[in-house]
Amino acid sequence: MLLPKIALRGASPLLLLYLLQIQGMVFGNSLYFYDTVYLSRNGKEIKRVPGSAAEVTYIVRTTYTTDDLYGTDSSEINHWQRGLSHPISKAEAKRTETLIREGKYKEAWQTGNLVELRPLDERQADGRLMKLDNGNGKDREGNNREYASIIFEDGTRKDLVGGVTDPNGGDPEILIRETKKIIRYSHSHPSGTHEADHILHSFYPQAPSKGDIEACKGEMAVIFGRDTDKVYIYDSTGVIATLPTKVYIRL
Repeated sequence: MLLPKIALRGASPLLLLYLLQIQGMVFGNSLYFYDTVYLSRNGKEIKRVPGSAAEVTYIVRTTYTTDDLYGTDSSEINHWQRGLSHPISKAEAKRTETLIREGKYKEAWQTGNLVELRPLDERQADGRLMKLDNGNGKDREGNNREYASIIFEDGTRKDLVGGVTDPNGGDPEILIRETKKIIRYSHSHPSGTHEADHILHSFYPQAPSKGDIEACKGEMAVIFGRDTDKVYIYDSTGVIATLPTKVYIRL
């Protein structure tokens, strides 16, 4: 976050000239001031520390278990695409959050329980894309397809839109065919629903699927669950952090 602007209404011409000179010196030398933001395991802001060289947001790792994220119904337990969580204990999460509240940021980082979020501008761009699925389900075309974003090694970005499919047996997966090296990947899981024979079908899971997790190599990946309105951060071990969509694209 940049330092707040000064209200200039009614300022004298000399003051305006002085402030313009100061602005030129500051921006000419790239002296920007940003915040480091720390979020709890549930995505609530714990601490905001001004004056860092770059805007950075950390979240405490999730304590949600696999059953918490993927359900305990027999159809969910036995689903072939059921993923898994890689949580820390509630005691570990609480200890890490306490260290942050006490200003012991180095010690909090050394626990290994902090996950760094992607740059805010990238998260906001992802949010605009993924929210083309408005989260209201039903048979709306925009709610029955996946959306994805790719960041390449050269810093360029590509947005992808999957085909419309049916939650009653359809597969909304987006196939990636790129020759350039991909360093970050995000995609959504649809909110669409379809009623057949008095049964309401929906896309399962909203969290990363088994296939998503198995395909994750190296860099952490992100999924927007549009039905749950949550963002899931995961790696090859499973889900490591979760937070509400509105928080992910705002802080």
